[in-house]
Amino acid sequence: PELSWQLDAANRLNLGIAASYSEAPINLYLSRLPDENDPDFDFTSQTKYRIDTLLRAHSYSPYVKYRRQWSDRLTTSLGLRYSDISITGGFSAGEFSPRASLEYQLNPATLLTAAWGRYVQVPKPTEIIEQYGNPGLLVARAEHRVLGLEYRFNPLYSIKTELYHKPMTDLVVPIDTQLPPDNFSNDGSGEAYGLDIFLKREPMNRTMGWLALSWSKAERTNEITGLTRDFSGDQPLTL
Repeated sequence: PELSWQLDAANRLNLGIAASYSEAPINLYLSRLPDENDPDFDFTSQTKYRIDTLLRAHSYSPYVKYRRQWSDRLTTSLGLRYSDISITGGFSAGEFSPRASLEYQLNPATLLTAAWGRYVQVPKPTEIIEQYGNPGLLVARAEHRVLGLEYRFNPLYSIKTELYHKPMTDLVVPIDTQLPPDNFSNDGSGEAYGLDIFLKREPMNRTMGWLALSWSKAERTNEITGLTRDFSGDQPLTL
């Protein structure tokens, strides 16, 4: 549910809450995760763990957003979100996430945008599940910084370009030779940066379409070992 309150012609306030609950049966027989620093890691000789449980997770996220139109050209938004997350086994987190954005209509065809915000992400289930991971882990944190330019050629076609940088802290890393719950810690950091180009054709005469081109770089550092590497699945160029 969300309440939208138009204070006056230039000011709007939104209050809301997002809530979720999920259950997931977990039935696993697995070894410790491979050591990313050891090319000769012997997977078959590792201690095996039998996990047979029901994972329950719930979250509550109240938020507030305030939007102000300063003029025909300039609009700003401020927001604050609080996330309360609990998962079976003892994992819990409560985090505030402030956010802000700005839009400036340079001319009828050109819109400039800027956005900043803090975001959180829950570790993977295998990293926090009891008897295999560490339920005492923290959430990973990221700061998003985005600059954008949108240009409308005509009512049918437009192009949007965004440049972003996202530093990250408290990333989860494995700790070698440690048994649960000391086998994972939040001693990782990282950053992602890149450029997105998005060409769009508005729906008209039963036809619409878009084309996106993204260039990005995403790296993470294990602060314990000092090793820096690309994120798993990192793909620099996407069309």
